[in-house]
Amino acid sequence: MPNFGFSKIFWKIFLTFWLVNLAVIFAASFTIVSNMEATRITNLHEQMARRFAEQIIDRVESGEPMPRFRRFGGPGPKRGEEPSPRLNITRADTNTPVFQHRFRFQAEERTLQFQVTSAYGTLYNVETQLPRKPLFMKDMLKRLQSTQFVLILIASTLASALLSWSIARPLKNLGARSREVAGGNLDARPDKKLLQRGDEIGELARDLDHMIHQVAASINGQRQLLHDVSHELRAPLARLQAAAALVEKKPESPRYIAKIHHECDRMNALIQQILDYARFHELPEDRETALLDGLVDDVCSDIRFRYPEHQIEIRSATTRPIHYTGFLNSLQKALTNFLDNACKYSPPNSLVQIQLSELEHTTTVEICDSGCGIAPEHLARVTEPFFQTAAENSQKGFGLGLSIARRAIEKNGGKLDFSNRAEGGLCVTVTLPR
Repeated sequence: MPNFGFSKIFWKIFLTFWLVNLAVIFAASFTIVSNMEATRITNLHEQMARRFAEQIIDRVESGEPMPRFRRFGGPGPKRGEEPSPRLNITRADTNTPVFQHRFRFQAEERTLQFQVTSAYGTLYNVETQLPRKPLFMKDMLKRLQSTQFVLILIASTLASALLSWSIARPLKNLGARSREVAGGNLDARPDKKLLQRGDEIGELARDLDHMIHQVAASINGQRQLLHDVSHELRAPLARLQAAAALVEKKPESPRYIAKIHHECDRMNALIQQILDYARFHELPEDRETALLDGLVDDVCSDIRFRYPEHQIEIRSATTRPIHYTGFLNSLQKALTNFLDNACKYSPPNSLVQIQLSELEHTTTVEICDSGCGIAPEHLARVTEPFFQTAAENSQKGFGLGLSIARRAIEKNGGKLDFSNRAEGGLCVTVTLPR
């Protein structure tokens, strides 16, 4: 069976609107034809009844005998009989019956009443039974074959096709772009005309464009991460290989064995940080509420134990306790990383300041050190995976700590900002939603 594509949305929309238009045209035609025919038949019946009434009244007033009418409900008229006029005629002034016909009245049947003035000036009331409404289907079908209906049908078909095409065409275009992206073409974008539309299709095109950007950024990030991981693992592997070669030459030397253990530990730490970074959002954690002052104080206690030579000062812009609801474990790890870096890259006996503040919709934690700061061109890149400044390289880190910390802040719905102090040192500002 040939596939005509009738399952596509174009045909569904087209047939729906086309059938609806046909139904509307059919219903409107039926109503108009029915009313027109009912009015025409009523007028004809009134003319006939009025003519019968005038003839009967003339006979009555002139004293002529009444003709023989066909018996009501009986067989057809016999010779000398006239069709029975279904009329009731009474004088208007005395309400005296002049002519009566037995109506088979039913509740739903209608009657027509009018008055007739005789040649002698006498006014008569006339009542007649209206015929039942005939079926106008045949007449209506005849009218549907008219030129006007054919023109309306053609216009309806064209309008339905145009409407279907205006909806299906942009959807088909967006589907083609999606398939291109799925095929690996990350440069595919929806047409500019679709992006500039103000209707729902325009919103869909902009959402698709945003999704493509996000997918491209994610894939490029994964590629870069894979490249950086390979690069970082290659260095300790090379040192392990060199140490193993030396052990083969001097098996009794403990120095090279210790070097192997050191490189293994370093690789294990690197792999753990990579796993933490990759699985950060998958780690189960519930939202909790706690005093932010207390959480920062706990972080400072741990850091003071590791860096006893540094002075860590906590200030708060408010005298009230600051409550915070969020992923506290992630936030604590991020603040620990920032404070650890502040102490690590500051000279001994220098001051590290922590400022807490609370606004109407946000809570801010600012950590400032007295170190050498970061080159302005590197401030925007310090949270990229494996990005390291010259100072960080000297500390032999992996360049993943700030990346993990950024994810922790983003998990809490906050944002991160790095800036150099005028008097020297770096400030890390964490802004959290209240």
